[in-house]
Amino acid sequence: MRGKAVLAALGAVATLSAQTASAQACGADSGTAELVRSGKLIEFETLMMAVSLRCARAGVDLRPVYEGMLSVNAARFNGAHEAVQRLFGTTRGTGYDRYVTQVANRYGGGATDPQKCAMFRAVAATLANPASDPRALPAVADAMIAAPVLRDMLCPAGR
Repeated sequence: MRGKAVLAALGAVATLSAQTASAQACGADSGTAELVRSGKLIEFETLMMAVSLRCARAGVDLRPVYEGMLSVNAARFNGAHEAVQRLFGTTRGTGYDRYVTQVANRYGGGATDPQKCAMFRAVAATLANPASDPRALPAVADAMIAAPVLRDMLCPAGR
């Protein structure tokens, strides 16, 4: 039940988040929209890794549920990385590496507290449940990653 409440709350946040008209127009292309969804999954995974590390420093260990979330959703996270790697090409040190570095820099800093850690633990625990709704991961990523780096790269303002 708690998982449904978390999913519903995050879905409401996603529904309320606004996008610019130019980003919406650019994202209307199905290929671009799929890449943006992949980017959101990558950024969500990175966000959760950073939160897990920050919460550990705050005395709250999220690693078991974070690792469970990664395990249960490995195919989706790996598929997202593969799609974005295809976009940038496979040459090391080029676009994909720069992209991943931008994402890591976006989520690598920040402060946290035990209450925020508890919220992130609940999200990760919901997504770590193998019986969770398959729509949960993309809904959570949509709610938590309102302006993904990849969308900004693919759909620059005014495009």
